[in-house]
Amino acid sequence: MRDTGRVKEVNEDFYAIVEPEESTEAEARGRLYVVADGMGNQGAGEVAAKTAVDTVVDVYYSGEGGENPQDALRYAVECAHSSIRDSAQKNPEYTKMGATLTALVLLDDRVFIAHVGDTRAYVIRKGKIRQLTDDHNWAGDQLRKGAITKVHANTHPRRKVLTRSLGQTPQVEIDTMVAEIEPGDIFLLCTDGLYDTLSDEEMERVLIEAGPEMACRELVARANRNGGADNIAAVLIKTVYEGKPFLIKERKPRFQLGDLKLTLNFDWRKKLASLPVGLPFYLGVAAVAILVIIGGGMLFFRGCGGNHEPSSQQAATGSHVFSQKNQPAKIKITTAPSGAIIAVDGARIGPSPVAVDLFPGSHEIEITQDGYQTKKHTLMVKPGEIQIPLNFILVPHPAERSPDMLFIPGGFFIMGREGGSLEEGPSHKIYLDAYYIDRYEVSNADYKRFIEAAKRAAPALFEDPQKNTPNLPVAGVDWTDADAYCSWAKKRLPTEAEWEKAARGAEGWLYPWGNTFDPTRANILGDADGYPDVAPVDALPTGKSPYGGYNFAGNVGEWTGGYFDPEYYKTIPLKNPRGPETGTRRVVRGGSYRTAPETATATYRSAFAPESRKPYIGFRCAKD
Repeated sequence: MRDTGRVKEVNEDFYAIVEPEESTEAEARGRLYVVADGMGNQGAGEVAAKTAVDTVVDVYYSGEGGENPQDALRYAVECAHSSIRDSAQKNPEYTKMGATLTALVLLDDRVFIAHVGDTRAYVIRKGKIRQLTDDHNWAGDQLRKGAITKVHANTHPRRKVLTRSLGQTPQVEIDTMVAEIEPGDIFLLCTDGLYDTLSDEEMERVLIEAGPEMACRELVARANRNGGADNIAAVLIKTVYEGKPFLIKERKPRFQLGDLKLTLNFDWRKKLASLPVGLPFYLGVAAVAILVIIGGGMLFFRGCGGNHEPSSQQAATGSHVFSQKNQPAKIKITTAPSGAIIAVDGARIGPSPVAVDLFPGSHEIEITQDGYQTKKHTLMVKPGEIQIPLNFILVPHPAERSPDMLFIPGGFFIMGREGGSLEEGPSHKIYLDAYYIDRYEVSNADYKRFIEAAKRAAPALFEDPQKNTPNLPVAGVDWTDADAYCSWAKKRLPTEAEWEKAARGAEGWLYPWGNTFDPTRANILGDADGYPDVAPVDALPTGKSPYGGYNFAGNVGEWTGGYFDPEYYKTIPLKNPRGPETGTRRVVRGGSYRTAPETATATYRSAFAPESRKPYIGFRCAKD
């Protein structure tokens, strides 16, 4: 399966499935499965990933790497590394491109794997999932040294810092391994867009409970429900044994890990079991894959699994080859307005209008568009149907009819940071449901409408001609004032987690605009930003957050809904944390025009008594 996710616009992940016909020369080299994750600017990542996948397929079946499948697979990956470097040298716009890659070959009773980077291979054996490959990144290296735990490795901010990849260094070190296949083994190859959002336990549960026919769709659907922050490429392979037990031929010693027997750059010794010799052994492999071609392209569904019917050697790179049986119907989907994101059975296929090939059966269609209510539709495709046109008219979302609120999609993000003040750590991966938050801090004009309607006293700063301009943020209000305004506006104060995600985005930037401090982008102490005092709520657009929010880094600090506890991050719930239920001080997030540069980070926390009315503290509201 190949899916863009819900944040990025271009899919830089690719896969390949090669299942040669029986009694061909290619069949003697086995069945090949590859996933790759590209990286680089301006489309270079897409080029790198596709180059890597295509090269591995071509070179492996060319026979250039020798007769030994392990050596041939390693050689094919080395050639992919060289091909990426050659392309980068010939095209200046591709100079920094690279890719991570995992390739797997099934041949007779063994599986061969070659791997570089942080794409992964898993096996599900006897109901338990195990990661076969090592992550070649900073966090993975530290994990293998024993410096950090697996939990920390999975959430560490430097887990995206690769220590090995294709195309970015003169030489590349490739991990290879060989394993004996056992009846019922399921192999999963995937990029980080999948495993970053799903735990091993959740993937194991889906793969066991959903079965191979639905597991691919369900895994990607769950990843997208958890935010879909990155591209995904995934291939699921289930091995099926027919016949009786078999005897492994004499091979060299192996390395044993639990009940999963792996040989790292070695062959095998004789299997320690008294099994009859010469009994027939047949291995059938159902390669499970679903394709999504993003960006107004086509989606071909045949479920996860089934038989392919190629001419001589079946190769699918980011796509499928189908049999002539059980023909799909062509579904043409249009929306008003156009450009809505279409997902079918949990897999995103691109903006409308799109054409989709769906096989007979029930399919779930979901249409999303910023500013409009999500539309869901169940489509039943009947056998024999050839073409089905669908048109959907979208209804504006009430909260989005105002341009002053931002939609923050549900999903994971990194909250807190290591190396900051004590109350800013430890960092942790948090899941939030979707919500809305004000694009701007609440202005004097906004607050004036509230006090007139609610007959409340005006803040003292309303008497200051330098602070009462309508487009300046309201300040000098206490926590109760801020809470009352948000309730009047049919909103609420944001939680700390909601405020931080809106400020730094799903990628976990240190500042709203990135990871490097720039004093011209935040209204903090000093004149570099051009404002010696408080600035208008729509000032400094270059400092906007990834979602388009203004002045999260400075201008005025902002009340949030929770109480302050400096130890809270050590016990924080990992889903929709609301903050401590009791306390004596309330949390204020963000810096202000009177505070130092270190307060401009998206992780900065401060605390004030709820009755405090400071000239540098204001607020913004959120909404479910």
